[in-house]
Amino acid sequence: MYVRDICSNAPLLAARNELDFFHQDRCLVSSRVTAFESYCGMTDSSSQLLRTAFWLRDRFCALAGVRPINGFAQERPKASPVAGDVVDFFKVDYITNDELFLVANDRHLCVLVALMLSPALGSKRELTITASVKTHNLFGKVYMVPVAYAHGLIVRRMLRQLTSRA
Repeated sequence: MYVRDICSNAPLLAARNELDFFHQDRCLVSSRVTAFESYCGMTDSSSQLLRTAFWLRDRFCALAGVRPINGFAQERPKASPVAGDVVDFFKVDYITNDELFLVANDRHLCVLVALMLSPALGSKRELTITASVKTHNLFGKVYMVPVAYAHGLIVRRMLRQLTSRA
């Protein structure tokens, strides 16, 4: 179902040159955390700027009949989800302690966010987060213009939030 990235082995929706958006970032985390715990640590405290961005996204997308996503939930699940569960605005496609693949798919675009943990090196391990997007139509392409600009900044801020707690 997924193509593996040659450089990082991360799952992608298609080969890099066929994607409409690709972003990858990394950080070091505790060797004791799971991929899902890393996701929760990244998303459990949204800044006012990010909440505003989600609010604007929902208002803009409502004009095209796209359902609101309302940002990240304030309360995190108590237990790890299983494949098929919904977490925030993503469907859990695959989950182990070391990998979490989240998908959002509608008539405008398909998004895959993959969190992957490397084997432990002492007390740390590397978390790689990879986002790949395929758009389906003009609205999807227009939607991705501001997202492409802001995504890296947002993810790096979320990773700093995660590592500052370690």
